[in-house]
Amino acid sequence: MGYLLLILFYFGLPALIVFWTQKSKTADKIGAVVFSYAIGLIIGNIGVIPETFADFQNSISEIVIAIAIPLVLFSSDLKNWFKLVGNTILSLILGLISVVALVYLGFYLFQDKIDEAWKISGLLVGVYSGGTPNLAALKSALQVNQDAYIITHTSDLIISAILLLFILSVGQKTFELILPKFSDKEQKKLDNFEDKISSFNDYSGFFKKENLLHSGFGLLLSLAIVGISVLISNLVKDLSSALVILSITTLGLAASFIKKIRTLKKTFSLGMYLIYVFCLIIASLADFSSFSDISSLHILLYVALVVIGSLILHTILSKIFKVDADTLIVTTIALVLSVPFIPVVASALKNKYIIISGIVVALIGYAIGNYLGIFVAYSLK
Repeated sequence: MGYLLLILFYFGLPALIVFWTQKSKTADKIGAVVFSYAIGLIIGNIGVIPETFADFQNSISEIVIAIAIPLVLFSSDLKNWFKLVGNTILSLILGLISVVALVYLGFYLFQDKIDEAWKISGLLVGVYSGGTPNLAALKSALQVNQDAYIITHTSDLIISAILLLFILSVGQKTFELILPKFSDKEQKKLDNFEDKISSFNDYSGFFKKENLLHSGFGLLLSLAIVGISVLISNLVKDLSSALVILSITTLGLAASFIKKIRTLKKTFSLGMYLIYVFCLIIASLADFSSFSDISSLHILLYVALVVIGSLILHTILSKIFKVDADTLIVTTIALVLSVPFIPVVASALKNKYIIISGIVVALIGYAIGNYLGIFVAYSLK
């Protein structure tokens, strides 16, 4: 009975949150993901959910994110998005270089202080190139110890929250002291993509017959991709977990090149709903009391080094390559926090055009984060 109630809570609350954010402009500005994380953190740290449910919570989160990844990737239009040459793609490349460089640096600083530091390094590359969904996927792929994963995830929540507060308060003014402002040229370039992007996270008409058929087919296709990936992984023993995640990502991305799949309606919205479910589950697993030993603090310091250090390096590189302040900010948010936080930041920047850049960066990050995380982890093993 307890498991059933937990499932109803995890899948029902995000639906109510989405409904509320679609109806309330104030709630929409804050964002469904913020509410999902906040409620999850409260529930997880007041002792409402018994510790004996942890394995169940973890299993549900892994299943949910495995299904969500293809749904989010189906709408990818990489062929056209790569036409966004210039600041957007350049900033993405500079951001990825910065993250990987700081992860390598951190590994050599903390490898003797953190157990299986190579796995934590892979997690950090994944989470800061594709967001929390990649963190969960790589946890499974690299078979990370549950305690280490929870500490890494909790550290990520703490440092990412500090970063978000900085961006929403004085971030734009700070970076504009160093970098140029967002240009009209970039704005015109992004105009062509506005209609496509603006429909991504729109839940209006979701229950219309046509939309339900489209999203239902997308869900079945996503389930099929997960099933095929598990089947493929059974043929390989040593890297089976990693292969599942890579197969899911690869097949989801490959499907996006088929026009009939790419143009399915509401698959991205359904994928985002599952990500909200995932955020609620994963936040309820975060445990602030876990920072009770020196090893936990070392992981927190490693996370802080990667987030703050990569932002500093990204800023220096952006200055050299003349990337504007808004593009730097939204690229950082897209890589660190992913899609759900982009509208929140765009509102703070008073720049709706930057939403397009952010979503493009985030989706490319979703697509390559798992590959990059596994590559870096095994290169450090």
